[in-house]
Amino acid sequence: MATALVAAAFAALAVGMMRGSLAWIAGQLALSVVLYGAAAWLVLPWFRSLPPRWRRRITTTPLVLYGLLVASFTYVAFAAAPEDKGGAGSVLILIWLLHTFYGTFEPTDFPLERLRRRLVRAMYGRVVALALGALGLIWFVHWQQSDPKFDTVLFGMVVTIAGTTTAAALKVHLRFRRLTTSLHRQAQSLLRALEDLGEESEEGERSKLRSAARRSWDALHEYLSTNIDTGFKNGTFVMPPASVREVEGLVMAAVATPDRDGTEFQEAIGALRTLQAACAGRIDPLA
Repeated sequence: MATALVAAAFAALAVGMMRGSLAWIAGQLALSVVLYGAAAWLVLPWFRSLPPRWRRRITTTPLVLYGLLVASFTYVAFAAAPEDKGGAGSVLILIWLLHTFYGTFEPTDFPLERLRRRLVRAMYGRVVALALGALGLIWFVHWQQSDPKFDTVLFGMVVTIAGTTTAAALKVHLRFRRLTTSLHRQAQSLLRALEDLGEESEEGERSKLRSAARRSWDALHEYLSTNIDTGFKNGTFVMPPASVREVEGLVMAAVATPDRDGTEFQEAIGALRTLQAACAGRIDPLA
């Protein structure tokens, strides 16, 4: 059944390409997303039974398909733009809407291992979507007002749209830099708190260090539950809520039993170091 749905999705795209109608292609874009989603839901039980290595590989597939889908329709829009700016602009606007409501999807498996790419993908994906949406709006407005007497007004609108989009893209990038810097800083603070706790043998001092470690986790938790690319709910979270709870379980277990050589302690330290590694190279204290 899942195979049939995927085949139907590809068939819908092929029909849209052959017919050449931008309105038809736009409809197939939405239909393909629905069919891919239904296929993924059907194969979920089989997927959960696979070894971790294969699950990690397979969960990359939806991201690759999404990238190919966006690239295909972007190509169609640019190819049609010289003759039909209205239709081409509509397709680009549809791509922006698709990314806004669907493109923020990220696999929930292996969240720490995927975090580096997740951060970059969310930031650049949002910037590209903004650029395509702005270009689509410009083309659509140009198609609506092709009368030469509106050229001055049209130029002003184009400058406004381009300026607003550039400002939004810069804001997304600044948010990304601030977030990665804060994530690295809070993870480092929690690492130091756990290391101090593991080295202390006096129970009275350990109680104080436990409180400090919990406060450090509270600060890190806020950033792990934040959207990477936007302040709205439709953005991409740093980590899925379930994954944040898993990391919290590791940290709280390490705080409760601060044995430096214990499995739980080492797993918590490893998770925090993986988090730091994901932010390495993107730290900007002046952002």
